[in-house]
Amino acid sequence: MKAEISFSQLWANPSVRKFFFRTQSEDTLQELADRSADWEDAIERIDGSIYEDLDEVEELFYEESVEWLADEFGIELVDADDEDEE
Repeated sequence: MKAEISFSQLWANPSVRKFFFRTQSEDTLQELADRSADWEDAIERIDGSIYEDLDEVEELFYEESVEWLADEFGIELVDADDEDEE
């Protein structure tokens, strides 16, 4: 049996996310969410990316930095200094 799941569905369901993402990948994902200027836009960008295989996306979150991921998906990050000022 095959099932298709989008990144937005994965994000919306933590139990499914834990099934597909290793702890390090999930930590990187959470950091990206926390540092993203517009997380809803970021989810859409990841959903619409060239990466169609969830295993490939998980591997990126496992291996790459938040900054690299933001650049790859065109996600604007908020600097830690900017968050402190708010």
